Amino acid sequence: MQGYTDPDWQGDPDDYNVSLYSVMDRSWINSKRFSNEYMDGVNEFMTFVSERFGDDEEIWIHHGEPLDVVTHEIDDHVDEHTSLNEDSDMNVDEEDDPDDGIHGIVEELYTAEEEGQGKKSMFAIQLEEMKQELYPSGPCTRLKRIFSSKRMAEEVQWHKLKRKPLENELSHPADGESWKDFDKKYGWFAEDARNIRLGLATDGFNPFGKMSSSYSMWPVFLIPYNFPPWECVEQSNFIMGLLIPGRECPGKDIDVFLEPLIEELLELWKGVPNIDALTKKKFDLHAAIIWCIHDCPGLSILSGRVTRGYYACVHCDKNPCSKRIRNKICYIGHRRFLARDHPLRRSKVFDGNVENREKPEKFTTDELMEQLERVKDVRPGKHPESKKRKRNKEGQCWKRRLCLWDLPFWSSLKLWHNLDVMHIEKNICEYILGTFLGMAGKSKDNTNSRLDLEDMGIRKHLHLIHDGDSYSAPHAPYTMTKTQKADFCDFLKSVKFPDVYASNLATCVTADGCNLQGLKTHDCHILLQRIIPTAVRGIMPKDIYEALAELGNFFSNYVQKL
Repeated sequence: MQGYTDPDWQGDPDDYNVSLYSVMDRSWINSKRFSNEYMDGVNEFMTFVSERFGDDEEIWIHHGEPLDVVTHEIDDHVDEHTSLNEDSDMNVDEEDDPDDGIHGIVEELYTAEEEGQGKKSMFAIQLEEMKQELYPSGPCTRLKRIFSSKRMAEEVQWHKLKRKPLENELSHPADGESWKDFDKKYGWFAEDARNIRLGLATDGFNPFGKMSSSYSMWPVFLIPYNFPPWECVEQSNFIMGLLIPGRECPGKDIDVFLEPLIEELLELWKGVPNIDALTKKKFDLHAAIIWCIHDCPGLSILSGRVTRGYYACVHCDKNPCSKRIRNKICYIGHRRFLARDHPLRRSKVFDGNVENREKPEKFTTDELMEQLERVKDVRPGKHPESKKRKRNKEGQCWKRRLCLWDLPFWSSLKLWHNLDVMHIEKNICEYILGTFLGMAGKSKDNTNSRLDLEDMGIRKHLHLIHDGDSYSAPHAPYTMTKTQKADFCDFLKSVKFPDVYASNLATCVTADGCNLQGLKTHDCHILLQRIIPTAVRGIMPKDIYEALAELGNFFSNYVQKL
């Protein structure tokens, strides 16, 4: 402080200023604002200043700036002598003060109360703002945001401007028949390369790992396919349209969760105004889902089609390839899809019969709409008014009409659903290994299967042998003995892979060295295509080894096209 002199003071003026400053108790500065301790400290400071400085004296703060003392007259809520300035609590770190800005909010709150309900206080306005979504992140917003970047606006047209198709190779979804068929039917959509084609993918997972096995969370992702292949699978380009929590799979109730997403997709199909950062021009952005991606259980959830019973095969709309055996329904009529002159059609080795039937027919568009019309009133969830479910009409393949059919283009798509090949490989691999190694619950060689062979009159050398009051099962060539199991597992433990190619299979071999456990999806992918055909060579009969080698080559060639 400067500008004050005392005639009775005999020392240095600067020392006098220091003595004045040291007399005061400044602990109130660190107290909570508007607390009793804080207000008492402010009043004491103002009294101290008013007693020692006149009205014509000039006051300076430590930075050298002039300090304008402002008196707030808010009736009895704050004392009329209270003066607050920005540097009054200069010794307190601004980030550590939890009440910064409280004074202004309180002042506005009292002012609004005095003026009546016609004016909203600052506090009320902030509450309304807090209820608003900070960053809208729906599919519509995310897709529009792509064109705010010049690089992304150019990459989104890669599928039409820069893609070089390769013969007999699926290097991009645009090489597929479904994409080409969509472009033919909706030429106006294909004319503008900026219109986005989406894939809808979903699957359930347990976010708690092994801690809780009773929880299932279902994210629903939208994947834009306009980008180059390396950009399509980039996680940052995925759009999470939904996140369905719950302890159980949503099942047919997924319709309820999909409704908001369908509304946005309908809006995107009609077109939303947007600005292209590359051309700096306005245009209408359109988007469409061209297929779904999921596993086999997800097919029933996302399609609404029957996936159990006689009509479980999605390729057999009429005259299905199903057949009833002892305790289940099996599908052994797939030879109907072979050419009429194929030698396997005339062979009786498979099921004891010659196959002369044509392949099953598909529904026409009118027949499909009729099927959906019958189930249009099926409501998801449990309702008190719902009565016992009636038996479906003969030939009814659809159990409910999913909300995806509300999309104008959905009924004309050539391909509605894609099954994840990794899940299929995992299921096949587990059942093959379960049968070879005799795993409980996974082996297909059991008493019922032997009885089914006897009922069909085929493979008599595998029929159960009656021995008094008991039955015995002859050894099947596709099951391993204990010695063969040990040799097979020893081979798996000796296999070495390059880094990141596959996990260490030795950790999946059980302690007795005759079984496998804990196989992951990618492990089954590698085993089915590369390892099993090599591991069983010399252990099992030649015909079994050759069948496994052909199966592995089929999946290998299929994946190589992708």
